[in-house]
Amino acid sequence: MYNTCKNNEIIKNIRNKKPIVHCITNYVTANDCANAVLAIGGSPIMADEECEVEDILSLSSCLVINIGTINSNKIKAVLKACEFANKINKPIVLDPVGVSACAFRKDIIKELLDKVHFTVIKGNLTEINTLSNFAIKSGGVDVSKNDVITENNINDICKSVQKLSEKLDCIIAVTGEKDIVAYKNNIAVISNGVSAMSKITGTGCMLSAICGAFISTDTNNAFESTISSICCMGICGQRAYSLTAEKGTGSMRVELINQLSLFTDSILQEEKKVEYRKST
Repeated sequence: MYNTCKNNEIIKNIRNKKPIVHCITNYVTANDCANAVLAIGGSPIMADEECEVEDILSLSSCLVINIGTINSNKIKAVLKACEFANKINKPIVLDPVGVSACAFRKDIIKELLDKVHFTVIKGNLTEINTLSNFAIKSGGVDVSKNDVITENNINDICKSVQKLSEKLDCIIAVTGEKDIVAYKNNIAVISNGVSAMSKITGTGCMLSAICGAFISTDTNNAFESTISSICCMGICGQRAYSLTAEKGTGSMRVELINQLSLFTDSILQEEKKVEYRKST
């Protein structure tokens, strides 16, 4: 069980501990994910060869799985890595990118959910909804236009996310205009971030990667660590946008990494926007 005790020095601890984050991620965003982990203070390793994943995991602090560019060969490495991570009690973050797009991705996630216990599953609302109902179909990897989190539907979404957390016995993080993190009856709604982040390929993937660094630094407090990672990414996105709005998204992408490297615990405490709720 994860408690809800806040760690007010989580960034300091990440930079002191330098957790090794083993990423089996997609080739579109691997470089940005590695740079994001480095910027926040971790040490990334991008290893997806089946024969090496157990050796790499033995040295690592956590495992991050992203199925954005999954293929038949990588599936074997993912399954082996996940099962070994469970065996040696390493936390796992799953990013089910585009799971609603096709049967191939759905079958992969179904098998993973059947065989693996995840610490955190993070995705957009369409991806998370698909984990509750695999009949859902949506094109591409972006959130469906019907799955926008608003003030009118947020209570219902919180309830459904909380139920999924109970079913899968893990932390569920939904990203969008507002972010929702649920573990059993504990729910947090986060209001950091800017819409311009959705125009940069890889911001969600980067978040999954740094979430691994956060939760592996404080494994007994994964719920709060997940919340902190999402606040961190959102705050850095806000700061990057304010500095580059007139320059364009390419400049914002670079500045986002800059802001992660400059991020501190005091910035987190001063600028995070989190509302805690209890399910009824």
